[in-house]
Amino acid sequence: RAGVDVGPVAAWLLVQLDTKTEEPVALGKSRGYDAEEVRAALAELRGRGLIAAESSGDGNKPQWVLTREGCEILARLIDARRAHLADIFAEWAPAKRQELAAVMRRLADELVPDVQTNV
Repeated sequence: RAGVDVGPVAAWLLVQLDTKTEEPVALGKSRGYDAEEVRAALAELRGRGLIAAESSGDGNKPQWVLTREGCEILARLIDARRAHLADIFAEWAPAKRQELAAVMRRLADELVPDVQTNV
């Protein structure tokens, strides 16, 4: 749908590298990928010029950052995911949409609570 030629693990990892700072193999394990799958995805992304190693400056492993092309591919992947979700949502019955809207409101309240002022 995104017209992007990257494998599924590499696509997932590209999103993770943009939003998380954990080590890629640890991120993969939390999702059920083994270390070799994550290393192969890293090699794929690096080989395509979508990520680059950036020194952490403290002697630890380098951080992976998205290149300009990596950011463009990520934007296409995210657009495709959003369009897919919109398609699925459009097929739901109105009652199911209302139920999801209520869940989303509760989630938003939890993630971004209202400011409590005592003025």
